[in-house]
Amino acid sequence: MVLFLLCLVVGVSGLSYGVYSLLSTDAGWMTVEAVSDQIHCGSEFTFEYLLEKGGMAGSDELRKVRFAYSDAAVKAYQLFTTTESFEDLRNLYYINQHPNEEIEVDPVLYQAFQSMGDQDSRVVYMGPLFSLYQDLFFCQEDWETYDFDPYQNPETAAFYRELAAFAADPAHVQVELLGENRLRLNVSEEYRSYAQEAGRESYLDFGWLRNAFVADFLADTLMEQGFTSGILTSYDGYTRSLGGAVGNFGYRLFDWYDGGVITAAQIVFDEPVNLVNFRTFPIKEEDGNRSYVLKDGTLRHTYLDGADGFCRAAVDTLLVYSPEDSCAEMALEAAPVFIGDTLSRDLLRKLRREDREVVTIEDRVVFHSQPDLSLNELYTGEGEKALYREEAWKEE
Repeated sequence: MVLFLLCLVVGVSGLSYGVYSLLSTDAGWMTVEAVSDQIHCGSEFTFEYLLEKGGMAGSDELRKVRFAYSDAAVKAYQLFTTTESFEDLRNLYYINQHPNEEIEVDPVLYQAFQSMGDQDSRVVYMGPLFSLYQDLFFCQEDWETYDFDPYQNPETAAFYRELAAFAADPAHVQVELLGENRLRLNVSEEYRSYAQEAGRESYLDFGWLRNAFVADFLADTLMEQGFTSGILTSYDGYTRSLGGAVGNFGYRLFDWYDGGVITAAQIVFDEPVNLVNFRTFPIKEEDGNRSYVLKDGTLRHTYLDGADGFCRAAVDTLLVYSPEDSCAEMALEAAPVFIGDTLSRDLLRKLRREDREVVTIEDRVVFHSQPDLSLNELYTGEGEKALYREEAWKEE
């Protein structure tokens, strides 16, 4: 009987320990994935969260943050999608389908349009052009790109210029903000007829700017619920800190070199910051939705010039970061600097301000406005001769 009771105690203790081990979580950094039976945008982000406590308490916190993140990722997808509608939700798709009607939308969408207006940005009106470039990016062979590439096809170039002219003109397309989250997408009859004939009636699309607003929304939603020890990074270059003090933060800076992608350097920040990293080239599989590389190494990308609808970039890599500014705010202000044929030094310097810094890569030189920036692991290539070097901006 004594032996039996002893074995029973040992067995129960072992079982309890096993259950505890299964249900507990170690303290430290965890990758949180969105889990839902609904479509969400979690696959476009990497979410790292720091658990300060381990054991059952850590497991409970992880469960709560995963639940909050999953819900937010579902809502973000539903609000910003241009391809489907949802019951009782006036999202971007719904607005496109109901031009010239007064609509009440979610405050998140309303604020996004308000931000665009504050910066006099017309990016969101380039929906038809973004859809055409999506067709280009999904091509598998270079010969397939001819019909969608304005740089190759004169007729395509003329078509893109016509669409860009409509998108640039508030008389043809404009979101009118009416207050109390109500708005109206005003579209002229001329533009409606043209878009219908062309089969491109998605007037509004945030395009490359979408995940800037999504990153801000996800971060703000999590912070409102008390989750502050995390960092969100999208595949297309937007990073949002949740505001908590979690120690040093490392960021890899990529560049397009000799027809391929390399890690040019790594930046180490003393604290997490919000970042916008514009780049014209693909580094992940998901980038197939936003770029195409021709066989000769020429890039086609999603950053479109509003003047004619052609994709243009002054440099292949531009990084803007701040501990305070939102991704959308920085992206909207950086776009006129990045999108163009040449880099304006005057505009570039205006991007820098208190608590905001800038990094560019030009001809294998990493220029940075922060004098004491901790930049290491500069790419050296083969042999002893370094291919990349760093240089701090000179004050003028």
